[in-house]
Amino acid sequence: MKNPQFFAIKKAEHWRDAARERELIDQRVPVSPQENGAHNQAEEQLLLLKTAIEQGNESAIIMTARPDSPGPEIVYVSPAFTKMTGYAPEDVIGKTPHILQGPETDRSLLSRLCEDCATGEVFHGETINYRKDRSEIRLEWSARPAPNDRGQVTHFAAALRDVTERWRVEEELRRREEDLRSLFDLSAIGMAKVSSEGRYLRVNRKYCQMLGYSEQELLQLTLYDVTHPDDREASVVKVNSSFAGEPEEYSIEKRYVRKDGAIIWALVNWTIVRDAGGRPLHSVANIQDITARKQAEAEREELLLRERAARETAEAATRSKDEFLAV
Repeated sequence: MKNPQFFAIKKAEHWRDAARERELIDQRVPVSPQENGAHNQAEEQLLLLKTAIEQGNESAIIMTARPDSPGPEIVYVSPAFTKMTGYAPEDVIGKTPHILQGPETDRSLLSRLCEDCATGEVFHGETINYRKDRSEIRLEWSARPAPNDRGQVTHFAAALRDVTERWRVEEELRRREEDLRSLFDLSAIGMAKVSSEGRYLRVNRKYCQMLGYSEQELLQLTLYDVTHPDDREASVVKVNSSFAGEPEEYSIEKRYVRKDGAIIWALVNWTIVRDAGGRPLHSVANIQDITARKQAEAEREELLLRERAARETAEAATRSKDEFLAV
């Protein structure tokens, strides 16, 4: 049900009441055919609008424009309202919307609704309300003033929408996002979210410690800015190919240049994140410092080279000795 229908209902009700008053006068004063036609049209409009409301799925409530304590008085609720809240018309008519409130309700919502509608504004708000069985329901309120023929705001008309399931889904998504954020920020290895251009979108604390930059500094840089010059070309090729889908995941060992100029080695595991349509959004990389391992490998390689050189020297000396003895 659209909110303008509420206004039409109130006008039709006004016309109906006026028509009833005229019926008493009609006993003494003749009524023209045109006036009778207007009265009949108002009655028909009221009937049609009431039928549309009561057959619709939108929960509707009409209340008097009484902002002072105890507050607006409910004068009408739709069948959808009864189905959604469990309150029958006889349970709520003559009472205030406070009947829907409970421990978790934002009690300022009704005050803000009255203030906005009293000034002619349309009100939108969301809060936790309670059904007749006192179970929670999260409702989205859309209310507007309903003035009479003289322009005086006499009633407020509101449409109520159950957004409980949407709210639960959003809360679950927020909870998961918080969990992922905690895993990202508190990870023991460096993590970074990077755009297709290589610009940092997000970095965790460990990654900042690895490179010696603050989070704000890294967010102003690209991954190429901190990559060793000899490894930049390979990084560009890998990034471009991964966003093109060839492949979406890869691992690479590369060198970074810290803020203090020191060079570190890192193992980078890279994954592309796509939207529902399959378009690449960004990449998430795990960066593990392998400098110590690389140094150990280099030392081991150097030791092997020394051992090989010593062995070759010894073998050459043995050959020289054998040749001398043979002569």
